Amino acid sequence: MTQRPTDQHPTDQSPTDQRPTDQRPTVRISQPGGLGDLLLMTPALRALRRQQPDLHLTVYIRFPDLVGALPTVDVALFSDRHEPDSVYPDYMPCRKDRHLAAIIGRCLGVEIEPADLRPEAQVDAALRSEYAARLSAYPRPWVFVQRRIGGFTDNKNWPEPHWQALLGALGAQVTLVECAAPAADTQSRHFMAPECQADVARLTALIDVCDLFLGPVSGPLHLAAACHKPAVVIVGGFEEPWLTAYPGHVQLTAELPCAPCWVLEPCPIGKRCLQQTAPQAVLAAVMAQVHRLEGETGIQFWSQP
Repeated sequence: MTQRPTDQHPTDQSPTDQRPTDQRPTVRISQPGGLGDLLLMTPALRALRRQQPDLHLTVYIRFPDLVGALPTVDVALFSDRHEPDSVYPDYMPCRKDRHLAAIIGRCLGVEIEPADLRPEAQVDAALRSEYAARLSAYPRPWVFVQRRIGGFTDNKNWPEPHWQALLGALGAQVTLVECAAPAADTQSRHFMAPECQADVARLTALIDVCDLFLGPVSGPLHLAAACHKPAVVIVGGFEEPWLTAYPGHVQLTAELPCAPCWVLEPCPIGKRCLQQTAPQAVLAAVMAQVHRLEGETGIQFWSQP
């Protein structure tokens, strides 16, 4: 079993290199992790820019198009490794006593205020218009559903029978939106966009069009936060809920003695924390978010456009 992270904080790193680039201090940062790690780093990039407005900031990341046009970044280059002569804000050895964005900020020598934890992402306007037009044939609310995370662990994935029970009931009240190929039993009011599975720009645009996010803690969750979308998050017991909490998000957790576990190998007790999160509880949380949105926006949901 994978051990929990230790309680030590690494020494705060200062990524500033005073060698001139156009006579400006230079910052080089590597983030070879996944989509979520990149998005969690964007509040620290904002803080670095505020702290040193004249710095030249280069980031080495797996998704350069997602943040390369942001005003906080000068150069975004593709890389899937820790580049030489750059800082890697690895949060895993750190004490998990605050939001992950704030922990990453400390790794880079900046403090992130609680009101500034929301990530940033570039949304392609043309792709957003495309998905808005395609979804316009479906009644709102449009609920983006992510059933599974990437392959590094199964211990954040809600059981598939729970998903089947939930979506069967939820599909009668919302339009379900997924990045998956249609199945034989796909409901008529179920929007499928398999092209988004390998295209982060399309994924971002689709989430930005939707009204609500539903799924586990993952890269798409942080995209939803960047797009200011409300969410229902099935956290379970893998990690502490405050690490990824955002305004407007409802987190469903389970309190077990073994949580949080941070175990990557198969769970020895059959993911009891996720088993205990019942489909009825998730359905109630989603519909509460929908009713809240109706009150805030004045939109009458579940009517043909």
